[in-house]
Amino acid sequence: MAAVAPDELLRLWASEEITPEQAIGQLVQQLTRLSATVDVQRLSLAQLQRELAVLRASDEAAMSDDSGRKTSGQRRTARG
Repeated sequence: MAAVAPDELLRLWASEEITPEQAIGQLVQQLTRLSATVDVQRLSLAQLQRELAVLRASDEAAMSDDSGRKTSGQRRTARG
């Protein structure tokens, strides 16, 4: 029996069209798939967080460089 959608599984079990053992087997299949999906999503999220940290660090470095240049230019203007 292929994995059945949760709503359909509940209906089949409630109407006693499948045995408790079959229902448990279906639940184990669904749990296994969901666990694999969560693992993939967790890895994707971690990768996105790393990429965001790199972008933020790059952005902060660029802003710091721009700030230093403006300050130096302002000093030259004030002296000049």
